[in-house]
Parts: sequence; C-alpha cells; structure tokens
Amino acid sequence: MRGVVLQLIVVSALSAGLVTASRAQRTAPDFFADRSTFEFILYTDLGALLADRSLDSPERPGEVGYWASDSTPIWIPVEVKTRGLYRLREDNCDFPPLRLDFPARELRGTIFDGQNKLKLVTHCRTDDPEFQQYVVLEYLAYRVYEILATKSFRATLVKVMYADVAEEYEPINRYGFLVEDVDDLAARFGMKEVDLDGFHGLLADDFELGVHDVFQYMIGNTDWSTILSHNVKFLQDPEGNITVVPFDFDWSGAVAPPYAKPAPDVPTDDVRERFYMGVCRMTDHLTAVFQHFVEHKDAIYQLYRNEAALGAEQRDRLLAYYDEFYETITDDRLA
Repeated sequence: MRGVVLQLIVVSALSAGLVTASRAQRTAPDFFADRSTFEFILYTDLGALLADRSLDSPERPGEVGYWASDSTPIWIPVEVKTRGLYRLREDNCDFPPLRLDFPARELRGTIFDGQNKLKLVTHCRTDDPEFQQYVVLEYLAYRVYEILATKSFRATLVKVMYADVAEEYEPINRYGFLVEDVDDLAARFGMKEVDLDGFHGLLADDFELGVHDVFQYMIGNTDWSTILSHNVKFLQDPEGNITVVPFDFDWSGAVAPPYAKPAPDVPTDDVRERFYMGVCRMTDHLTAVFQHFVEHKDAIYQLYRNEAALGAEQRDRLLAYYDEFYETITDDRLA
C-alpha cells in the first residue's frame, strides 16, 4: 500500500490540518504512558469495513501511519476488524467500533512496540458532531476510574483520519480512543484474566469492590453485571483473589448519548437517574469508600477541566452531574 497514494494522504492531511505531526511525536516506551492525544491515519478499505456488520466479520488489511520524532511518516501493517454489539448494528451507528491487530514483528522501534490487539472506540455517527463529544466523555470515564482504582484499563484519546484505499470515501477525521488489552492489564499486576460463571462479593477485596460499585453509581451506569459477566473483566492474583475491572461506559449518565437507556430491570426512566446496583454494605464500610471519592474529587474535576477536546457545555453539564453525586455521598441522610 505504501507509495504515491500514501504520500499524498500525508501531505493533504498536514496541509488541511487534519493531523498535526508534532502531536504524534511520542517517545514513551509504553504507548499508554503518554496521555497526550495521539494522531494517526488508518488506511484501509472503508467500504468493506463499513459493510462488515456481523460478529464473525473478517479482518481487513490496512496500515496505520503516524509521524516519528523527525517528522518522517511511519507506516505499520495492521489487520482491522469490526466488533461490538449495539454499536455494530448499522441502524444504530453508521461507523462501527474497530479492533486493530498489529503484527509483533513489524512493531520494533515504533510507538506501538509491545502492543498486539487494541480496541478502537469510534464515533458511532459521522455526520453528528455531538458524537465526537460522547467519545471524549466515555474516554474520560475510563480516566476517572484510573484515578480511583489501582487496577483499571488504561485508555488514550486519539484523532484518526480514516482514509479509503479505493478513494470512494472522502477522508473522515474523528476522535476515538484506544483501550489497553486485558492481557496487558493483567500482566502489569502479575494477574491473569479468568472467566466466572457466577460472581460473589466475597471473592473480591471489600474496599476494592466498593470503589467499583460506587464508581458505577457515580457515572450513572446500569449497563453492567458481575453475575452475568457483562461489561466487566475478572482478574485473579496468585492467591486466588478476584478484581473486577469495568469497561464500556457509553450507556452511562456521564456520557448519555441519545441511544442510551437504563437496563431493563432498573426502575428508572432516564439514563442520568442514578441507581445503585452494587453489593449492599454496612454504613461504616461505605463511609470509607465515600471518603476515598472525596479525596480524589479535585483530581477528577481537573481531568475534565484540562481536556481540550471536551466542549465547555459538555464539561459544565458533566461536572454538575458529578456535583449531585458528591452532594449525596457527603450528606449523612442521603448517603
């Protein structure tokens, strides 16, 4: 795929301001250690990819392009596959979520060295600019959980120019974010991913699970279940202790895209109306968990205030939503 066409894409992307070379000059040995927005080009058969709407869709060949520290373009072959459930359906999202599968032998010395398969969370609807904001808000929910929990998925915001090999589509430039692979997350803590047919709170650390449960309440998320292993991963340490790690927050009140609804068995009508779905706990235990959230409040709010990709209206709405949560957990009666 390399050649004249790729060079034209690079030149046009730079001249149009679609991708800024300086933002791609990352030198961190660990891709997720650098949290500046990473900008790259995904060059593939967009027509075929956008038509792949089944769970067993094939991997499509493509290339990822970014700029090295000396501003020369770096191209890496990649296999691209659609994924997901709700967002995979074309009547819900005109642009599906993707998975990037990198060949390890091609990554040495590149920014993706050490990576393998990465989920790329995309913008869902191309013609509605609000859907870029929903992507940023979901990305920030991952970052909030990183602040609160020791073990969490890392995510990095990206700006992608999707370029079509057949030149049937104009380049699409949108925000997205990449999520750490679960095996890499487990390896960071000397753990392994396990499948559980059923989950009981006694399997996990009491405080750690409390942070998870209250976080889900904080962001107004009911699209999860430890019993059904829905939108959570289970990590196990050598002693057999289980850690619950959440993911996929787009149906939460903290993101609240138009399609988001409360879970069917939850007695609320609005996704922004919070409902606690965690383990029932004694007051003194919850007091310690609530205090943990209070201690990290400033860092969480600064995360939103410092994110340049987040619009002021969305930021103010979100922080007002979190204000309601903090009013609840700091009021003895409401708590």
